[in-house]
Parts: sequence; structure tokens; C-alpha cells
Amino acid sequence: MAWVRRHPEQGRLTATSDDGACEVEVKATAADGGGGDGKLVGLGSAVDLSALAGKAVRLELSPSGCPTASLSHVALVVPARRPPSPAASSTQVTWCCS
Repeated sequence: MAWVRRHPEQGRLTATSDDGACEVEVKATAADGGGGDGKLVGLGSAVDLSALAGKAVRLELSPSGCPTASLSHVALVVPARRPPSPAASSTQVTWCCS
């Protein structure tokens, strides 16, 4: 199975392998020839693809160790952004009563 998409900054491919005996090999190939490899194994595994941020990337997934593999909860995830701290804000609100 393969997908082509623009890869986000700090992106990881995550998934759960429904059969612990099977691994799923991940091969990422960027349009500029760069790439990365990894394996998805077991519950909540992830492959870090942050080196390919901002590039068009082909992701190929193939079973390893068994003829077929089943994945669930497959997602391309990025870390959550923290809200700005109150000290960094330039807006000030003052409440007053009369």
C-alpha cells in the first residue's frame, strides 16, 4: 500500500499492529530522493519522519514476517502546539468595578 502527500514538520506515522507477530515495514521516499525507513510493531508504534518535513513523500507500507498484516489507528501525527504564555502576550485586560 502506498500514499503520496506533503509531510508535516515533526511528523510521525503511528499505528497499532493487530498481530504482534507481524511487523509492517515503512519506506518513505521524498521527491528530491531523500528518504527514511522504519517498522511498525505492536501497540502504538511510530516511525519518525521529521527529516522529510515540507517535502512531497511517498509512504509505502508492506508486511514483514507474515504474508499479510492488519493495522488499526493509523495516523500521521504532529506534536500539539502549546498556547502562548501569559507573559508573552501583549494584550492586557483590566477589570474594575464601580
